[in-house]
Amino acid sequence: MDRRTILWWLTLGTLSVPLAARAQPQAPPWTIAVLWEVREVPPRFVPLVDWLREDLKAQEFNDRDLHFEVRQVEGNSGLPDAARELIRIKPRLIWTSTDIVARVVRAETSDMPIVFGVAADPVREGVVQSWAKPGGNVTGVAVHGHVPGKRLELLKEMVPGLRRVLVTPDPAIAATTTWLTELREAASRLSLSLVEHVTVSKADIERWPETVKKERIDGMVHIVNTTVNHHLEDTIRALHAARVPDISYYLPAVENRWVMAAYAVPHREAWRMSAHLVGRILRGAKPQDLPIQSADIFALHINLGIAKERRVQIPRAVLLRATKRSNSGHGSNGSPRCNPSPIEAGRPLELALSGFTLRSALWYNSTRWPSRLAHAGRYGQARGRYGPAGIHLRLAGSLLAAPVAAGAQQAGKGVPGRFSFAYCFLAFHAFRKAFRQGLRETRVGQGPKHRH
Repeated sequence: MDRRTILWWLTLGTLSVPLAARAQPQAPPWTIAVLWEVREVPPRFVPLVDWLREDLKAQEFNDRDLHFEVRQVEGNSGLPDAARELIRIKPRLIWTSTDIVARVVRAETSDMPIVFGVAADPVREGVVQSWAKPGGNVTGVAVHGHVPGKRLELLKEMVPGLRRVLVTPDPAIAATTTWLTELREAASRLSLSLVEHVTVSKADIERWPETVKKERIDGMVHIVNTTVNHHLEDTIRALHAARVPDISYYLPAVENRWVMAAYAVPHREAWRMSAHLVGRILRGAKPQDLPIQSADIFALHINLGIAKERRVQIPRAVLLRATKRSNSGHGSNGSPRCNPSPIEAGRPLELALSGFTLRSALWYNSTRWPSRLAHAGRYGQARGRYGPAGIHLRLAGSLLAAPVAAGAQQAGKGVPGRFSFAYCFLAFHAFRKAFRQGLRETRVGQGPKHRH
């Protein structure tokens, strides 16, 4: 080996050692500290830790390599102590629920990475220096979902006769002032009257129906309120008693049949983006090199069942803009009500049976006959090899088996009807007649031969 080869290998070895050491991130297991302000992000609505674990697992992080230290704090007064407690554990990074919590943690440490899950405007709040280059030790996700003025505008489109709108602020929440300011500006622009009913206790929630009648309220815009989150069952009962069209900032409230509509950014996507930032930091990236991510895809969810209960006919133009629509509502006592089946709703079923069409509204008051009809429909599909009658049976089975089976599963006490038994018997008798016709055709050779 000559002298040039020896020098080349020595130089390569000298350069590779510091490069490998600089590129090597901290080895697992990692401790991730989670500081969670539960007043603005209630745990009963948002399972942040479960989502964070799930999203990190999707990035190929093993559960046994991750250890979470969670601190839940109610109110801003306890945040500094909780932050110092987590810093003493020396985690790999600290994940916070909002940018307000991240600002408190940043005041306690300047070198430990911090990732916030949701922020309205982190630059304006002074949490980071800029969107592209956060600087320092903080990064996260900005959600432009705090748009109460836009929600008020959408509510006016859904309720054209809207005049007086109720809001229920909680002065103890930091974001209340900003939300009320935007709502007042939007109400002035839309020529609406804003009625502010301060809600800081369960008794205030129970007075909502009385306020709606006394103030002649036409609609309601929900804003962040910890009292509402803590007394959810009372809130649902009050909203059902008030029967006023409303719009929320929380999309799952529509799916859970709490409100009529909701307009917001899906926060689940925002927290998934923040988990991606956590994964990059665990692999060696620095917070100051990770730009602020922006979640600005809005969704409009509408519950048509709740709208019907609250005597609102939403214009078609608004329905076409809805990202998701549902039809479920509540019962007379305020409890959730399932969607009615086609039979329960009394919709006509057109059944092509043995060459003729049977139009009947099938009402039921027990599960026996719908189950028998569903069995007949499945049998018709199985025996579809019999000539022309078999074709009718296959069509009839396809039309009847699925909706009848669904109706039988959802049948409770049933819908009282004078001719319920007669209609069910008529449909079942038509099926039996079609079967006999098919067997007759097979015996005389008109249909295909029986396959063994």
